[in-house]
Amino acid sequence: MGLMINIITTACYALVSENESFNAYFLENLMTMPIGLMMVINPIVTIYFVAPYRKGFQSWFRTGGMPTVIVSVVPTSHYSG
Repeated sequence: MGLMINIITTACYALVSENESFNAYFLENLMTMPIGLMMVINPIVTIYFVAPYRKGFQSWFRTGGMPTVIVSVVPTSHYSG
C-alpha cells in the first residue's frame, strides 16, 4: 500500500513539474493527499492484521449475541400433492 501511494505522489509531482504551462493548482494540492491517506490507513491496518490488537479491538464490540432470525413473509405450503 505504501509503495502504491508513493508512486501516486511521485507521479503527481512529475506531472506538475513537467507541465509548467499547465495550470495545475489541483495537482499541487493533491501531491500531499496520498501521504495523509497513508497516515490514516496505517493504524487501521495495524489494528486489524496484528492478532493481539485485533482481539482487543473486537472485544470492544459485540461480536456474538443472539442468532439471526429469518422471517418469511411468503406463505409456505406443507402439503405435497
